[in-house]
Amino acid sequence: AENLYSTLWGLKVKHEDVPADVQELIANRHLAREARDWPLADTIREQISHRGYRIEDKATGVEIFKKESTS
Repeated sequence: AENLYSTLWGLKVKHEDVPADVQELIANRHLAREARDWPLADTIREQISHRGYRIEDKATGVEIFKKESTS
């Protein structure tokens, strides 16, 4: 089976060819969450969403999925 997870700045991330800018947002969001800066983490989640990705926090790591196109 293909490994769907990679380590990204110390995070275990399930991804589908996640672009570098979105990977950087994921890392920044992780730092905000570690600092318990929830408003910043939520803002970064919105930025990730605007780039067409959905992020889920799991016990095993962060999972990110490309959102389905609505068009």
